[in-house]
Amino acid sequence: MSRSGKVRKYFFTSFLILVMLVSVGAYTSYSIASQPKPNPNVYVGVAFGGNTTEEAKALIDEVKGYTNLFILDSGRNAITQNETAVNEICSYAVSNGLSVIVNVGVEAEGDNSRSWFWDQPLTVSEQWKAMWGSKFLGMYYNDEPGGIQLDGNWSYWFTHYNPQIVKLLDSNNTVGNYTNSVAFQRYAKTIEDLNQIYNKMIGYMNNGTSPPNYDLEANFFVNDIIKGDTGFSTLKTDGVTTFTSDYGLYWWDYLGGYNVMFAELGWNCSVAEQIDLVKGAARLQGDAWGAMITWTYDQWPYLDSYDAIYNQMLTSYEAGA
Repeated sequence: MSRSGKVRKYFFTSFLILVMLVSVGAYTSYSIASQPKPNPNVYVGVAFGGNTTEEAKALIDEVKGYTNLFILDSGRNAITQNETAVNEICSYAVSNGLSVIVNVGVEAEGDNSRSWFWDQPLTVSEQWKAMWGSKFLGMYYNDEPGGIQLDGNWSYWFTHYNPQIVKLLDSNNTVGNYTNSVAFQRYAKTIEDLNQIYNKMIGYMNNGTSPPNYDLEANFFVNDIIKGDTGFSTLKTDGVTTFTSDYGLYWWDYLGGYNVMFAELGWNCSVAEQIDLVKGAARLQGDAWGAMITWTYDQWPYLDSYDAIYNQMLTSYEAGA
């Protein structure tokens, strides 16, 4: 081969190597550029369900180096009825750089175990905003509203309570001191809607067919269970961001007025399915969503393995939680 031929051969080979390197570099740059960008606004944290301020502070000290969210998730524990303890715990979390969500339990009329929040003026939320500023994200209210509907033993409920419903309706809505009160009118509306659902159920059971839709049931859940809840409606009136977790009926949770829903991951459920359901509902209604890692076993160690929990969190993050 002539000298010029050798030069061309080596040049051609070197050119191919250069093209390959450029291609690999371009592909690598494209791959990196096409990866989901880190979300600086994502919250990762823990929920505290203990009973003392000391336990809460110890947990905050343990996780403050790698989390940015603390949920006081005591619900109806005695600590939630202690305004001083709530303020002390959440202020400690905020002073350590964490944002806070407070679980205020649920208000049930005539329930003496209700949260201390409902024994205070609603301005308590304004006090929290003043103390913690943007670190106060909102309130966690109630729990699994959709799941309760799905897993409720409605056959038992109707068998035992529908005779009382009929009697109540036949009494022209006059029951004790509730007569003509706003609370009673709301209660009577709920009873009336339940009676319609019961009659519908019996009718289709007798003729052996399935109903064409479940509009009555959806209306009952959205308007009576969520919107009709006095505690929840008070929070909405005050403009407080509302959170809760669920494992079904996310679409209707949002319709009822919840701002952020946490999908419950664990308990041997399909992680992809739960994320699909909550993310789809949130996206179509313009709301936010997240994921809560919950129990997998009903005995020790309760939670899944470290790797499984990490993968659940990573999957949620990559899906846009």
